[in-house]
Amino acid sequence: MIVFTLIVAMIALLTGLSLLWAPDVLQRLGSVLNRDFTIDDVIFANRKVFGLLFLLIGFYLVFLFFRM
Repeated sequence: MIVFTLIVAMIALLTGLSLLWAPDVLQRLGSVLNRDFTIDDVIFANRKVFGLLFLLIGFYLVFLFFRM
């Protein structure tokens, strides 16, 4: 469970950083992965809010990881 928390934290941090500083990379990745459905319009319309949210979640999970 501890390793899973750290992995999810790293994914959240990378997603948050990508949304804030490199949204084009995340859009290209999303076009490859989202073949059946897409929520890109909602996320990229509010990319700064979602980026900060993912960063907060990631930092919180890293905090929990080191606290265990």
